[in-house]
Amino acid sequence: METRLFQPPGSTVHRPLMLLAALICLGMAGCAYHGPLASMPPVNASDAAELVIIRESAFASGGAPMTVAIDNRPVFAIENGAYVSLQVKAGEHLVGVRFEGLGLGYRQDSFVQVSLNAGEKRYLLLSPA
Repeated sequence: METRLFQPPGSTVHRPLMLLAALICLGMAGCAYHGPLASMPPVNASDAAELVIIRESAFASGGAPMTVAIDNRPVFAIENGAYVSLQVKAGEHLVGVRFEGLGLGYRQDSFVQVSLNAGEKRYLLLSPA
């Protein structure tokens, strides 16, 4: 009786591996979106402040999505090593960030209250660690 070390490509041994590879590809594709999630409300130039949110570039958790919310409204999905500049009305704002660990059930929400004056530019640095 002949013993084969490798199974032919169409064999049932390769099907679970192909399914696993397809699921990994789909999971990674879901994490790849970055960009606007909603439009910001229009702001009068004389009453505007600028909020610059920077996501630190990191290898660990670099592919995991981070969603930025202003006043509990998701506005931007920011990718690893990127930044976004948002025009907001001067005043008090709650800035939130949701970090999801590659869909593995891990999620961390962080919030900071900021007070902005008209014409002010504020920088916030995001780090997944």
